[in-house]
Amino acid sequence: MAPTLLRGLTILGPGDSPNPDLALEFGVSAWMFRTQTDVYGVLELLAALRRAVLDGAGMDPAQEPVPLVGRSPRDDVLGSVAYLGALVERAASVARCSTEELAERALERLADIAPHALASVNAEDTTRLAVIIPLHAPPS
Repeated sequence: MAPTLLRGLTILGPGDSPNPDLALEFGVSAWMFRTQTDVYGVLELLAALRRAVLDGAGMDPAQEPVPLVGRSPRDDVLGSVAYLGALVERAASVARCSTEELAERALERLADIAPHALASVNAEDTTRLAVIIPLHAPPS
């Protein structure tokens, strides 16, 4: 999921509004569906991607704000993905490279930070990509 999500964010870029848009929600839903990742797995991945992006740009993690979480798992995921999109833009500017190049640097760093995040996607899981799945926590 990590390569698809991070490379997808370089295409989508940060949204114009403070609230995540429908394209972002659909993209996250599709990525989650393809990789059979639940909300909590995505939150863990997003934290690892944040570290990898900062490392790829040579930025100090202590100087970069973290996304606000704790409202609801769904809102936490959407807000964190929107934050990551904006971070990729800022990090590419700091590193004086394109967002695509920064994403590739971050993915290289991710292999060391969280190797499990680069697991391949099972081809069977991609057959129903057009289905929009709701983002929600699994039943307790």
